[in-house]
Amino acid sequence: EDDNYKDNEPLDSFYLHNFVTSLKEPGVGKKVIYEVEELGKRVGKQAIRLDCLVDNQFLNDYYEQLGYDVIGEVVDGIYHGIKREKMIAA
Repeated sequence: EDDNYKDNEPLDSFYLHNFVTSLKEPGVGKKVIYEVEELGKRVGKQAIRLDCLVDNQFLNDYYEQLGYDVIGEVVDGIYHGIKREKMIAA
């Protein structure tokens, strides 16, 4: 659960938080996300949810390319992010 998503449809989801990879390891982020999605499918989750800074165009484009749709915004103190979700249920 994540209180920042309580205004969105309640789904049995994994939430990916504070996800950072090294730029020295290209492709590792996509591999980790793929594994999280596959684990979610195996254990019956409906979706994967994550967020990133509203003004980080690189990450927003990246998540868009991986199929993560915008479902809202989150403001938590000085943090202003874009909430994203990818449905994974069969």
